[in-house]
Amino acid sequence: MTKQNKYEVTDSNMISELLLEAGLITSKQMSESVSANINSNEPVENTMLRLGVIKKKDIAAVLEKHYALPFADIAGVNNNIINIIPEKFLKKYRVIPVELNANILTLAMVSPGNVTAIDDIQMLTGYKIDPRVMLLSAFHEIMDRYYPADEVANIISEFEIPEGLDGKKTLPQEFPGTADIETPVIKLINTLITTGIKLRASDIHIEPQEKEIIVRYRIDGILRTVQILPKQIQLHVISRIKIMSDMNIAERRLPQDGQISIAFLNRNVDLRVSSLPGNYGEKLVLRILDKSSFILGFPQLGISPDIQSRIEQILQEPDGMIIMTGPTGSGKTTTLYAMINYLKSPSKNIITLEDPIEYELLAGKSREAGITQVQVKSSIGLTFAAGLRAALRQDPDVILVGEMRDTETAEIAMRSALTGHLVLTTLHTLNSFETITRLKDMGIELYLISSCIRCIIAQRLIRLLCPRCKVAYTPPLRLIERLGFTTDTLYKAKGCDYCGHSGYYGRAGIYELLAITDKIKDLIISNSPVSAIKEEAVKTGTRTLWEEAVTLVRDGKTSITEVMRAL
Repeated sequence: MTKQNKYEVTDSNMISELLLEAGLITSKQMSESVSANINSNEPVENTMLRLGVIKKKDIAAVLEKHYALPFADIAGVNNNIINIIPEKFLKKYRVIPVELNANILTLAMVSPGNVTAIDDIQMLTGYKIDPRVMLLSAFHEIMDRYYPADEVANIISEFEIPEGLDGKKTLPQEFPGTADIETPVIKLINTLITTGIKLRASDIHIEPQEKEIIVRYRIDGILRTVQILPKQIQLHVISRIKIMSDMNIAERRLPQDGQISIAFLNRNVDLRVSSLPGNYGEKLVLRILDKSSFILGFPQLGISPDIQSRIEQILQEPDGMIIMTGPTGSGKTTTLYAMINYLKSPSKNIITLEDPIEYELLAGKSREAGITQVQVKSSIGLTFAAGLRAALRQDPDVILVGEMRDTETAEIAMRSALTGHLVLTTLHTLNSFETITRLKDMGIELYLISSCIRCIIAQRLIRLLCPRCKVAYTPPLRLIERLGFTTDTLYKAKGCDYCGHSGYYGRAGIYELLAITDKIKDLIISNSPVSAIKEEAVKTGTRTLWEEAVTLVRDGKTSITEVMRAL
């Protein structure tokens, strides 16, 4: 049994006091974390972890010392184990069964000093209990993973739907405003959104089908079906989201765009909403934009120290152009924002032209002047080209052009880069070398391309293997030889509860930086083929996307299958 303690660590404030007593945080850090945690359901220790005040091992250390018990390893939790204890007792005592060995049940507990809980679980299961310490956040993580559908099912059961309605033609055409319908639909939409945020989804797809509604989350770049909702509540669900995003709920024939801003676990989250009329009703896609985790430095993006150093050196230049390239969803905007974050200064005037503005760079930072974000609106004539012309009359130091979509925008941007402005922009091409060909195809003069571009950076996002379930294997000898590896052990995906049985958890960026050196300028001016430019670049140290990806495979961070999918 656990030793007696002067107090029971049943809430985050107690954990904060333990950290303070141990000298792992200062009084100021504790006060700042508590202030940042006001009006939030997030545990204070989670706020501290997110702010970088402490590390998880610090929390584990103080709890282990306080309880004289080891910290729980929840990696072994699975369906068979968790079903040993009924759900209502898991919630009542905030416990998670971790391992069953002979007659001993290892039990992770938020409050391992709760003798009543230990006695009741022991009597309920018939096993001897071996308690371990667990964070409240870890408890919620496990419960959300194993019992998410129950919450949605309970909410759906609250809808009062007349028997026999198929939801396709006979449901009321206006959104019902009665309290008995409004309450469950609000709960349902809130649950779908917050679950998506918890699962690190980038997009939520709500897709009406003939007899049902499919809800899918895009996690680590891959769409996964997470819920199937009854057809009868389709108009309620769609109308609720359209109301939240300030769309016209009466218009179902035309596409619409909207935005929702919410506060969740002390984080400001924006959702960009798009509707598209389909055969079985309006399809909605909600793009999740988490402001708290977006503006990162280069190391957090996975950029290697060498490439980071080269980018920072180029960003010191007063003029010129940096082009980010890659397919939609490859992280180009995130990297551009990281560049702006690096450049921002009270001494600089930075103007961005975006469609849409994905993140408000100065939200909540009223004292940080120097950045003006402009939303492009082609419908009223505010195109990228028009906005760029206007921006040039605003005495800018740095201009971010969201995308060079046409020749006019490209020419204005490039001439701006030649007249004392640093221009950051994007283009859709397969790699950095093909970008030069794309610009030539757009009709850009060779002298402009060679004179204004400082570098071209191609980018992809690669899924990382789940650290808890990845499997080592020996690939065929010919593959080892082709990759030039000195090891004969690689890793592949398996799938477990932690990663949602996908075999992957999280993503990392890979980057291909083509610096426009004097030699490459000469090759561009002479209209040399892409192969010649690539050959010269590789000679001077450029690593291709394939080489960067293969490094992740060699280090056991991703699989060959994932590299082939992404590239």
